[in-house]
Amino acid sequence: MAQQCSLNDVGREALKAAKDAAYIAIGFSVLAAQQAQTRARELRERFRSQSGESRHAAEQALEHLGDAWKHGVKALDDRLAVVTERVEGLLEQVESTLPEQVREPFAKARELAGRAQDDLRNRLGVADSPAA
Repeated sequence: MAQQCSLNDVGREALKAAKDAAYIAIGFSVLAAQQAQTRARELRERFRSQSGESRHAAEQALEHLGDAWKHGVKALDDRLAVVTERVEGLLEQVESTLPEQVREPFAKARELAGRAQDDLRNRLGVADSPAA
């Protein structure tokens, strides 16, 4: 019975660590997206007040910023895909060692984290990437 309790404790701790890691990654991604959107909005507002040639240059700069944003998000998504793959492999190993009563909630937490990740990727426009 003592070993069963320790396996339950390990399962709970592994579940907590996996959830924390997912929330941290999602949180940083959301903060980065919000910051980039705020900067783009500020630039748009500043450039709207300009006219003629400088307005055209501003529109080109804004378009370049949008392209750079898309490229940056894609690069971040690609890097996170490698980390996610490694973490998923470790979580699968941990899950296979858990007692049955812990395994089900652990699997459910992983499923919810995956859905949150998919939702974020959809919002950022990288959902059709080969990640996840």
